[in-house]
Amino acid sequence: MSPAKQPYWVFLYNDFVLQTEAGGLQARLGPVEDAILERLDELAGNSDSHAETIALQEACRKILQLKTEKLGVPLVRKRSA
Repeated sequence: MSPAKQPYWVFLYNDFVLQTEAGGLQARLGPVEDAILERLDELAGNSDSHAETIALQEACRKILQLKTEKLGVPLVRKRSA
């Protein structure tokens, strides 16, 4: 996919992961998470969006990793019943 045809969330995500300072990550966290959630809502029920949905899931995993490693956000796990 050419850069001009990439969804907006990709630009925000790339900007987020290229940050080396915690302040830069923190400033970009909300916008990238909002854009990803908005795009997931747009793609819901669209059978032609499998590849992008996988990319969004991978982006979410990377964001979670950076949040815990660089921003000190605690990892919350489900409790077993």
